[in-house]
Amino acid sequence: MPCVTSSTDSYERVIGLMNSPYIPHHANWNVPADANLITLYGLTVSGKYDEKGDPKNPKLIITIHCAKSTSPKGYPFTLDEVLEKVKASVKLNLNTEEIVVLPKIPNKGDQAVAPNP
Repeated sequence: MPCVTSSTDSYERVIGLMNSPYIPHHANWNVPADANLITLYGLTVSGKYDEKGDPKNPKLIITIHCAKSTSPKGYPFTLDEVLEKVKASVKLNLNTEEIVVLPKIPNKGDQAVAPNP
């Protein structure tokens, strides 16, 4: 999930890196594979500027889409743990506190809540 970016990179470039598989070139694995938890768990990150805010200082709103999320076989992390790490990565890489998770992740025993169109 960590990205190496320049301070002048646009949020679109950073999000593009977050949504892309990362296959290490020098991994000591028999078969190189994706190491990006965002893509492994089926999450997608998107962003846009708040149109209602101050045009001189726009606020970036990031959305983490979980509708197609899965827990890959053999990985020890829960979806909640991965979401917390993705949120931390977004805050560090995009310097924003405005993060929305869709659909909401259910609590134990709850049904998933899909967003209204």
